Amino acid sequence: MDTGHKPLLAPWKSLVQAQPTAPALVDCSTGRTYSRADVQQLAEEMAARLPPRSRLHKRVIFRAPNGAPWLAMFLAIRDRGWVAVPVDPATSDAQATQLARAIKAAYLWLGEEPTLLTPRCGSRSTETALIKITSGSTGLPKSFPFSDAALAADGHNIIATMGLRPADRHYALIPFGHSYGLGNLVAPLLLQGCTLVCGSVPLPNVIASEILASGATVFPAVPAILSGLLRAEVSRETLATLRLIISAGAPLDGTLSKAFEEHFGTKLHNFYGSSETGGIAYDHTGDSAVRGSGIGTPLNGVTVAISSKGRVQVTSAAVTNEGKTTGLSDARRWQLADRGSWNERGEIALLGRTDRTIKLSGRRVDLAEIEHSIRQTPGVSEAYCLAVATPREHLIAAYTGDTAESAVWQKLKLLLPAWKLPKRLIHCDAFPVTARGKLDRSALEARLTASAENADLAKAFVPQLR
Repeated sequence: MDTGHKPLLAPWKSLVQAQPTAPALVDCSTGRTYSRADVQQLAEEMAARLPPRSRLHKRVIFRAPNGAPWLAMFLAIRDRGWVAVPVDPATSDAQATQLARAIKAAYLWLGEEPTLLTPRCGSRSTETALIKITSGSTGLPKSFPFSDAALAADGHNIIATMGLRPADRHYALIPFGHSYGLGNLVAPLLLQGCTLVCGSVPLPNVIASEILASGATVFPAVPAILSGLLRAEVSRETLATLRLIISAGAPLDGTLSKAFEEHFGTKLHNFYGSSETGGIAYDHTGDSAVRGSGIGTPLNGVTVAISSKGRVQVTSAAVTNEGKTTGLSDARRWQLADRGSWNERGEIALLGRTDRTIKLSGRRVDLAEIEHSIRQTPGVSEAYCLAVATPREHLIAAYTGDTAESAVWQKLKLLLPAWKLPKRLIHCDAFPVTARGKLDRSALEARLTASAENADLAKAFVPQLR
C-alpha cells in the first residue's frame, strides 16, 4: 500500500520495512501474536475489498473490537485516501446506519465486507483523515474531523510527554477508536512500533494475569478498572512489569490513587484530554490526585489558557479541523466547556463545566459549583447534582467516598448560600459508568430522578446505589 505521503502512516510503513517480524499486536483472546508484516498483509487484503481511489474522498464507518482487524480496516481506508469513522464495538447495526445517514457516509463496514450506501457521497477535500464520534456531555452523538497531521501530532505530544519507548508493550482495554485509545495505543504503534497487547475481558484477575504473561509495560486505564484491580486484591507481583499506569476518562480519586500505590507500589498518572483536542495535560509525578485540585501540566506541544470566563482553551497541532486557526504554524485553538484555573504548582485544576448552569426559582445556579463544593469535603471522591421537578423544581445531589452525610452538609453550609443547597443528598459507593469508564450520566440521573419522584422508592433506592 502506498502510504508514504501520509504523516501518520509513513512511519508505520518504515517500521514494517525495517523489522517486518517484530511483534505489532498480541491478541489475548486467541493467543496469537501478529507481526508488523502480518498486520500490513491483513490491511492489504482489507483494502482489496474497497473500490479503487476516486476523486471523491468517501467516509467509511467501521466497527470492530480491539485487534488486528481494526488496525487493518483503518490502514485500508486511509490507503484509499478516504475518511475513517470508527464507532464503538457495542454500536448496533441500526445505530451505525443512522449515524451513517447523519454524517453522509458512503460505506458501512460492520462485518467481513463493506456495504455501499450512497456512491455519490464524498468530498474533494483531502484534509480530513478521521472523524471521532463522541456522545459529548449531552449524550447526543457529535462528530469532529481530524487531519492525518493532527492525529500524528497528538501521538507525538503523548509519546514525548510520557516518555513512551519503542520497546514498550501497551496493555489495551481502551477502545482503539476512542480519542484516548487513538492517542495512547494506535499512535504509539504506528509512529514508533510499540506493541499492543489486546486484553480479552475487563475482569480484574484476567487483566492482572494477562499483564504478567505478556510483560506489558504501559497500561492506559480508567478509574473504574483500577478500582476493580484494587478491590479484587490481585497480588502486587502481577503488575510488576508495568512501569507506567495512566488514568483518564473520569476524575481520579486521591483515595484510590493513594491506596493503589500502597498496595501495588506504583503511582497512577492523571491524563486529561478531550475528543476535540486530543491530549491536554499530564501528571508527570503521579502525585496530583493525592494532593487534590490539580490534574497535571500541559503536554509537550500543547498550550493551555484560561479565558476571562474561566473556560479552558487548548492550542496545538492536534486540535480538530473545526478549531480556530492561529498564527502558530498548523496549530488550532479550541475552547472547551470545562472551567478551570491554575493551582500553586502550575497544574490545571478543573472546576466543572459551563454548560451546567440552570435557572432555579428565577435564579441562576451552577450545578458544577455545587459539585465542586461537595468535593471540598475531605473523603469525598465524586459528586453529581441534578435539578428535578417533583413536585416543584429543586436540587438533589449524590456523592461517593467514605464521608458521612452530616460532614458533607456541614461543609456545604459553609460554602453555599441556603438557596443553593440540595434538598436531598445521597451517598453512593460508586456511580454507574459506561463501557469506556466514563460517568454514565443518563443512568445516574434516571436513578436520582426516580428517588425524587417517590419517597418509598427512595428508601429502596439508597441501598441499591450502595
